[in-house]
Amino acid sequence: MDFLAVIQSVTMGTESYKTDEGTKVMGTWLTKRNFICIGDSTQSDPETYSNLYRKYPDRVKHIWIRVVTGVDLEEEKKKNAKERFEKAFKDVPANIWRLFTKAEELNEELDKIQAV
Repeated sequence: MDFLAVIQSVTMGTESYKTDEGTKVMGTWLTKRNFICIGDSTQSDPETYSNLYRKYPDRVKHIWIRVVTGVDLEEEKKKNAKERFEKAFKDVPANIWRLFTKAEELNEELDKIQAV
């Protein structure tokens, strides 16, 4: 059995699921809160969080996506492609989203948020 195929079959539909859940949280449960969306490049986080930004542009303050490497080189070529991120974040301002590989890269971003 191909382990990667099993994982892919389990995670199919994650963009729709995550978008629906995010909409519940932002649109129904926590309607007065602002959000920082943190995810990674392995599934559909870039697409999901950009969809949520488009629905709630005044409340999604940051989208941070960790670029995952060292797991599956062939899959990473697609998942980490510049074109994928450009398409996902089309119409999302550049100051809202960023890519990172190590958590420490976000220290400056966190300092800015804490200063507000």
